[in-house]
Amino acid sequence: MKQKNSSHAASPTAKATENLTSNNGNYTQWITDELLSQVSSDPEISAWLQNPEKMSLLNNIKTNLMELITSKNTKDKMVIQKISGILAEHFERLSVSQEHGESSETSIQTRKPLIEEVPSPEEEKVNSLLADENIRSALQDEEVHMIIETLRDNPEKGHQLAAQASKDVIEKIRLLVQKGVLAFR
Repeated sequence: MKQKNSSHAASPTAKATENLTSNNGNYTQWITDELLSQVSSDPEISAWLQNPEKMSLLNNIKTNLMELITSKNTKDKMVIQKISGILAEHFERLSVSQEHGESSETSIQTRKPLIEEVPSPEEEKVNSLLADENIRSALQDEEVHMIIETLRDNPEKGHQLAAQASKDVIEKIRLLVQKGVLAFR
């Protein structure tokens, strides 16, 4: 493994590369040396990525895109557009290389991701509920689905349908209520 020399580590390119690749020790395979070189060779992008506020903005785009869209800062928009263009070209090249049968192990080196997907507590709860086969089955049942839709649109009629439903459907609805997926008012 190569060691970085201290003069290289302090350069703007090295700092931009570090900012691009550091994110809680997680790794991905799509960040290549070619991509890092392309991004860090642009002085405007490189300087922008060295600014912690800009990196925070970049990392928050996935959760608050409207903030960037409504922002009056055209320089941020322009730099992000340049980064997006570079990424688009990069992914196109990766796609072409994989279509031609190049091994991802030989064409791509493992790097840390630019942005890490962190599930929200709500997403984690939904995922854990959907992991339960009984809940998934209940949600996929057409009669249960129809009753839920009717309850939402016409609660009185929905309650009537639920009362007239088969024992199996009633059990599925009861399960959804017990697990907090469905609530009655």
